[in-house]
Amino acid sequence: MRLKRIIGISTLAISAAVLTARGEDNSQPSTSTTPPVLSPEVQTALQQLNSENFADREKAMTSLEVALGRQTGELLASRDDAEGRARLMTILKFDEGLTQWAMNSLTLSPEARKGEIDFALRPDVLPITTRLFCSSPEARAEATRALAKFKEPAADLLLAQMLRDPERAVYVTAMDVVCDRPPTEPVLDAIWERGMSGVLPENDQPRPRTMVTFRGRPVAIMPEDNSGIRAIFNDRELACDALIALKAPELQPRIVSFFARAESNYFQAVAAPGKQPFIYLAEPGMSNSAYALAVAYKPRGVIPILYRIATGPAVHAMKFEIYGKKAYHSARTPAIRALAEITDQNPQDFQLKHMPNGMWVFDAESDEVQAIQKLQRWRMDHPADFPSEDADTAPTHSAEPPH
Repeated sequence: MRLKRIIGISTLAISAAVLTARGEDNSQPSTSTTPPVLSPEVQTALQQLNSENFADREKAMTSLEVALGRQTGELLASRDDAEGRARLMTILKFDEGLTQWAMNSLTLSPEARKGEIDFALRPDVLPITTRLFCSSPEARAEATRALAKFKEPAADLLLAQMLRDPERAVYVTAMDVVCDRPPTEPVLDAIWERGMSGVLPENDQPRPRTMVTFRGRPVAIMPEDNSGIRAIFNDRELACDALIALKAPELQPRIVSFFARAESNYFQAVAAPGKQPFIYLAEPGMSNSAYALAVAYKPRGVIPILYRIATGPAVHAMKFEIYGKKAYHSARTPAIRALAEITDQNPQDFQLKHMPNGMWVFDAESDEVQAIQKLQRWRMDHPADFPSEDADTAPTHSAEPPH
């Protein structure tokens, strides 16, 4: 913590010292060769930070903050010319980004921190580094695109941090640029979090939240409170599109694990009598991206999971009209379509129709029942895709329409 406080004021101290090197009239650069100096108070406090006594170091830190505040105030009051104010503004912005980067680097492992320091402070990278961590989302987005020209592993670590940036302009830009780079674990982790984390109930982990007080009453601020629901959905689609573009085979186990959890949520919710629970795989607007990932990567381990969902209860069944035609859709429908494509079958052979809006539907409920019966026959002929199940004892569900 003490190191973070030192970092937060050290660059400002240098800035103040540099700017005091200007001439007395604040209009011409000083011709003196004497290096700029800090105020005696600042110098004394800096020296006392090396004391072996903890109490002395804490006192020195407080004294340093007060002294720097006073020196900065005097500096601001003396900048009456346009050039001086512009120079001060430039250095303060540089200080802001560099300080935030430095404090962020302290959260990394020692090995990762060393690699990032060696890379981020290079003369050709440093201007980008300071903009990556400045307060302007537009500047961070521009710096993210500039960072993408560097191919070093340390650049991927910084890009992964931009993928976790809270501002959409930044993380959408980061998702765009990483699609043109070889996939790395830090980048895949960050995009997976953006696209797939938080969409399923996490019964074993508390959801992160910030507690604030309003008129003495505690208020919990959840992560999604800071962005619109539509943005969350759209960004998950973008993140999944990026994961598909990266063509990273190491994602296959993650996809299987995700669908295993989704299946558990699905059947636990279905078994809850008298309730209307949230079922992720029954929400087309949310689950489309997950199914798109499964179809793109075709992990064999997801086949038994999709089969159980495709032949399970027809929850969230809907009869409606779309583009002037009658249609039917249930939670089983996208699973049938995905299972057909993953196993190199044609969804249209199952009487599925692909609508212009991207939705897959049946003409009628009876068509879905026939598709399930076709899947059940296919299952009997392909035991190799169900290595942990015996064809005679594998769990199956009735294909009869729900009553």
